[in-house]
Order: sequence, then structure tokens, then C-alpha cells
Amino acid sequence: MDKTVVAHSLPALETELSPAANSRQEFRRSWHIVLATLVGVGFGVNGFSYAAFGVFVNPLAQAFGRSISAISGWVTFLFLGCTAVSPFIGMLADRIGARRVILLSIPLFALTLGVAGAIGTQLWMLYLIALAAGSIGTGASPVTYGRVVNTWFETGRGAALGIMSSGIGLSYLFGPRLVQSIVDAHGWRLGFFFMAVAHLLPLPLMVFWLRERREMVAQSSRTVETGHTVREAVHLPVFWCAGAAFLLYGLCAGGVTLNMIPFLTASGLSRASAATYVGLLGVFSVTGRVVTGFVIDRLHVAFVCAIILLMEAVAFAAFGWFETRFVVMAISVTGFAFGGEISCMGYAIARYFGVKHYGAIYGLLSVVCGIGVGLGPPVFSFLREISGVYSVPFFVSAGLAVGAAAFFAILGIYPFFKGPMITANSPT
Repeated sequence: MDKTVVAHSLPALETELSPAANSRQEFRRSWHIVLATLVGVGFGVNGFSYAAFGVFVNPLAQAFGRSISAISGWVTFLFLGCTAVSPFIGMLADRIGARRVILLSIPLFALTLGVAGAIGTQLWMLYLIALAAGSIGTGASPVTYGRVVNTWFETGRGAALGIMSSGIGLSYLFGPRLVQSIVDAHGWRLGFFFMAVAHLLPLPLMVFWLRERREMVAQSSRTVETGHTVREAVHLPVFWCAGAAFLLYGLCAGGVTLNMIPFLTASGLSRASAATYVGLLGVFSVTGRVVTGFVIDRLHVAFVCAIILLMEAVAFAAFGWFETRFVVMAISVTGFAFGGEISCMGYAIARYFGVKHYGAIYGLLSVVCGIGVGLGPPVFSFLREISGVYSVPFFVSAGLAVGAAAFFAILGIYPFFKGPMITANSPT
């Protein structure tokens, strides 16, 4: 006779720890999962190539004979592609496994970036490549990597997701400065070719280390993941509050991130110095992801994220008011906030909706966030062009961050998903 027991009660490596297990035991067992996902996210569609694209903006504007806001449309079409496929990718990862989706996505995404270096100087070609890159790259993004991590961690889930997402921050640390030196010395085409090769680096780790937990349990037991279905989730008020928060966050974060290098160079810094400062953004982003990850394992994720967003709003206002006079302080706060928000988002989805349909629900909310991130850069650039100053888009971004903080604070009134995240049917 079969009975349902908490999956963590099964013995040894074939099984799970109890929900009350110490997170140190989870990390001892699954450190290689965290490391693999850290590298994968760092070289994913949200990582290295996105962090470095700011150094392409001015060279592409000159080569294409277009405005900066037109070139910023790359991000719009990139996230349009992400938005279009995120729900499908999430459902596919839930059904056939995140690992298979990731292993297919990585080489195809690298190929797409390589093609970007060979296109003509027509704007529609740039947009088409961006659309393809977003559609393909979503297969190796936090949607899929986050699903893997959530299946291996429960008590240490926030810390694990924070370390995983710090890969994006690390990409900001070395990506912009490295690609800037290549683009300035050899041109934007070679810059794209270099990024294509770099994005193949995580592939060996994914092949040998990345596994979902359900792939590793003993054949004598059957893992059953629990959580809300997509239909149930979209009927919950918490889903729509989260969606509003994700949208506003995407608008302000996307706009500021891509326009940071043009802003710094317009303020009198060299391209090399601007890229170095964006690298500093990555340093504090890593700190924000890891620190926030540990904090949300102990404090309520909704209120933590609301506070972080208010910090970010202050930093944006400082850019608008003081420009580069307090650039190190403002970038430090901005980077920390960027990192903390990403950790909170993946964690909140698992806590509010469970892990059974994590990929599909994350995919739907990624659509909303992707719309914001895609629209943010051209809107930011457009506000700069019509006003003639950077203070206007920075103040607007600060207002959007305050709005996102309010919606996250509202999330705090709703309970987390009740019941064990993972169970298993075992023979008695």
C-alpha cells in the first residue's frame, strides 16, 4: 500500500531532507547545482550579453545612422521575444525537465549572437535578431534555472536563489569593460562574435552537473511536486499584485540599466570609465543578491523587496538631481537593489504558488516583467531626447520604483502557499 510522506524523509542521496532541515545540509548536498546555475544565469539572456549591450549603443547608432533610442529598441525586441515564449518555456520545463530545455537553448542562443555580428546596417535586421535572441535565450534563463534550484532547496531556498542570480551581477562586473575594449579596438561586429563564443562556456557544466531533483530520486519512490495550477494562480489577487510590481520594476530597471553608459559618457566620463562604473554596478548586484537571499529566508520577502525598491528610488533620484557627483554611492545602491529584487522575485513565486507549476507561473509573470524591461530603455531614451536632460527619465524611474514597492508591500498581506512543496509516494 502506498502512502504520501514528505519527500525529504526518504533516506540518503536518493531522497530529500525534511522541510525543517538545516539549509547547510541542503548546500552540502547540492552546491554543484547552485554553481552550475550561477554560471548559466551569468551567461544567459539576462546576463553577459544584456549587461554588455550598453557599449554597443553608440557604435551601432553611428553605423546604422540612427538615434540612441532607436538602437535601444534592441532591448524592446529582445524582451518581446522573451515575453512571447516565457509561458511556453515554463510549461515545457515543468513537463519535460528544465535541463533538456537549457541544453538546447545555450548553443542556439550563442549562434544567434554570432549572426548579429554579420547582419547589414538596416534597423529591421537588428530588431529581428533581438527578437530571435530573446525567444531562444529564454530557454536558459531564471525561468528554467530557478525551477532547478527550487526543487533542491527549501529551508535555504532564498540563499540558493540569491547565489544563483548573482551570476547576472558577476556578468556586469567583467562584461561591459571587456566587451567595450573589444568593440572600441575591433568594432561592434567582432564584439558580437566574441559574445557568441563566450555564451558557450556554461555548456559543459550543464551537461555534467545540472539535474532536477526529480531526475535523481530512487525509482522506488515517485516525487510529487505540489502547488497551485496556473488556472488557480491567475484567480488569486496575489498574482495580479505581483504582476503589477514586476511590470513597474521592469520599466525602471530596464530603462536605467541600458542607458547607464550613455548617461555617464554624456556627463563627461570616457567610455572606459563608464564601463568600469557599470562593472561596479555588478559588484554590488552580487552583494545584493546574496545578502537578500539570506535575509528572505528569515524575514518576509514582500516587505524586504519593498524596502529595497525604496532604496532604489532614492538612488535614481540622486542620479537625476546630482548627476555624477555621487556616482559611486548611487551606483552602489542601485546595484544592490537590482540584485535584491531578482532574488525576491524567484523566491516569492515559489512561496506563494508552490513548485509544481513554477515554470509556467514564472513564465507568465516574466511576460509582464519582460514588457516592462523591453519598454523601459526606449521610453527612458525618448524622455531624455524630448526633455534634453537625463534628470527627467531618472525622476520618472524613481516614481516607478516607488509604485513597485507599494505593490510588493501589498503582497505582504497574503499568506504563502500552504502544505509541503514536495511529497513522494513510497511503498510501505
